[in-house]
Amino acid sequence: MNPDFAKEADEAAKNIAFRDGLKMVLVAKKLYIGHEKREGWSGKLPFYLFFCFSCGKIAKDYPHGYTNYLLCPHCGIRDKLKPRDAYRPAE
Repeated sequence: MNPDFAKEADEAAKNIAFRDGLKMVLVAKKLYIGHEKREGWSGKLPFYLFFCFSCGKIAKDYPHGYTNYLLCPHCGIRDKLKPRDAYRPAE
């Protein structure tokens, strides 16, 4: 569990459009929020906001491993990232 990602997810959840929030909760979509590079990383990775059905919170993470799973920074549960589940917010 990553407390920094949990704080960032809480802040980002305040700024998402209502319909994007509905997509995350009702049909388990993952909201692409951009690429980020963290200290000590060699390159940028894509980050997503998603709704964790285990703890009921909005989470932020990047794809891990060969299967591209996302980890909830609040409870640590894995959530699969399938290409059809990811989307960019409407502008």
